[in-house]
Amino acid sequence: MSRLFTFISLVAIVHSSLGQGLFTPSSAQLKVGSSVQLKVGGNMVNRGQVYDEGVIVVDGNVDNSSRFNISNEVDRPATLDANGDINNTGNLENVGLILLGGDWLNTGIYNGIDGELEFDGATDQTFTNAVVDLNSLTINSGGVTLMRGDTVRVLGQINFVNGYLDSDPETFLIIEDGAEVLGGSDNSYSQGTLYQRGLGYRFFPVGNLNLYLPVYLENVFGQEPLIGVNVGSFAEPPIPDRLLLGISETYYWDIQTVRGTFDSSRVTVDYVDADIINSTIRNNIAYESATPALAESEALDEPFTNLFTTDDSIEDPDQFSSGIITGDIAFTKRYLAVALSPKIPEDGVSYIPTAFSPASANDEDRVLKFYGEKVIAEGFSFKIYDRRGVVMYETADISDAKARGWDGLLRNGKEASGGYYFYSAKFEFENGRRVSKTGEILLIR
Repeated sequence: MSRLFTFISLVAIVHSSLGQGLFTPSSAQLKVGSSVQLKVGGNMVNRGQVYDEGVIVVDGNVDNSSRFNISNEVDRPATLDANGDINNTGNLENVGLILLGGDWLNTGIYNGIDGELEFDGATDQTFTNAVVDLNSLTINSGGVTLMRGDTVRVLGQINFVNGYLDSDPETFLIIEDGAEVLGGSDNSYSQGTLYQRGLGYRFFPVGNLNLYLPVYLENVFGQEPLIGVNVGSFAEPPIPDRLLLGISETYYWDIQTVRGTFDSSRVTVDYVDADIINSTIRNNIAYESATPALAESEALDEPFTNLFTTDDSIEDPDQFSSGIITGDIAFTKRYLAVALSPKIPEDGVSYIPTAFSPASANDEDRVLKFYGEKVIAEGFSFKIYDRRGVVMYETADISDAKARGWDGLLRNGKEASGGYYFYSAKFEFENGRRVSKTGEILLIR
């Protein structure tokens, strides 16, 4: 191992190679000039002072317990290229570029708010640090880069080139307001929760289950929100409401607000092979074509409601192909999923269930409602009566028929007995088509 006990300045040598390791004792200073590339064949241990204005390539580990300065006073940033680990217990100041092939462990002082840090190892890597600010973070590895610590804040940009990013549950990787999010692909995304702060447009390159499933919040409204997004797997089959044919059971997005308030945002997602063959089909409205849609819910065990979509329909309602969906209605709840929505005909559609049960586990099945799209309010009438013609429920308010409906109670508040009842409905669609229909309803007790 070479031992340097005096000030050594490499300023004129284009390339210098040390076949063994390099040890800088407390009495020495090492300066690598802007035109110099210094290659260390083994480990580099610094107990003195190192000033890097050129390129230092270390085949082994870098252990710094004193002062290590990577400057940026020239046209190109100074570089520390470590093929092994970096362990800093001293003062490491990075105004240039650190290329890291191994693990990162910092229990000292790291100042990198003007520098770049790139993970470019061939296998999994670990970043262990207390609270730290990073200017630029690049994921360009052959494995998973795991973030460990308390809070890692990205102030300038984060770039997903190759490999995957993950975080311990107690670690917050926060992309601060104003920072750029670049890249994202099938080969590089965040497998854990990715946090972003701020309003307006926000891009989350997230994924799971070997699927890249990014989320684009088009226009976030709220007050200084800190939003975390990750992709989860359903433990139980999701429940679609009556305006949906089914929900993809493969995955969902968890969009949570950690700080501040999130009011709403239009949302776009990439979806991949969202197979709903095994989904529970709860909606009896069947059409010749259907369309992928977005659905939201406040809890995974509550029904998902339709955010609709403007996408073209697909002919096979059993299986989606890859694509992009943008919800027509602003997203406001916590969970988001890909759904199959009936394609609403141009002249409108109506649906009245044939049975309901006040004891049902599903809220939507406990009452008898009117379902319709492109139905106007004027001239609306909906009645339910028994075999003797006694009216159980009636309304001329389409909003009441859609939202409240008949709960299976008599007008005196007592329960109506189980059995068959009848309905009559009169209404008009937006295109002027008038409808008068009657039918049977089974009340299940």
